[in-house]
Amino acid sequence: MAKGLTSFRVLITAAEAQAAEALLRILHRARLPARGMFTQRPRRLAQLVAEHGCDLIIVHLSDGAAPDQVLSGYRKLETPLPLVVVHDAEASSDHLLALLRAGATAMVAAGGDGALVAAVRHALEDDAPSARVEQLGARVDAVSQALRHVAMQADAPAAYLCGGRIADANAAFRRLFQAPGDDELDDRSFSE
Repeated sequence: MAKGLTSFRVLITAAEAQAAEALLRILHRARLPARGMFTQRPRRLAQLVAEHGCDLIIVHLSDGAAPDQVLSGYRKLETPLPLVVVHDAEASSDHLLALLRAGATAMVAAGGDGALVAAVRHALEDDAPSARVEQLGARVDAVSQALRHVAMQADAPAAYLCGGRIADANAAFRRLFQAPGDDELDDRSFSE
């Protein structure tokens, strides 16, 4: 489990409340500090995550569960969350593959308590690096904006290129290419 995590919120979707309670008991027996929510309507996944916050989603596919609704609800999430799918032996391989393609992090056969606990631990540990990547991406964006600002204020000619095209140029660059207007160089190929 990710370091420093004192508890985590899990949203469990299942056809019956007893199935969700059983999954939560498995996590508690393994001493995982899970706080659970339950829904029988997987299309509401995005709404419930937005309203209540969530670190992990567990879907129990059984006779009464609708994989199409799970897919629909999961795809509507603004930020992808780890998704662990617990399935019965009768689960359609097409449905399982569709869930994997949508981003499911683990598939666990019903009754595989140890595998469920391992999948949850792995999903929570895996989530920590993705949060770090997001933080680093934000820092890179901030540094890029700062450098762009400095370049645009410089006395030496400077241009900001994006995909080989001029996205922006400072006044010295515009004077060098005799393009006084802001629009005259924008979106032109640098080789032109």
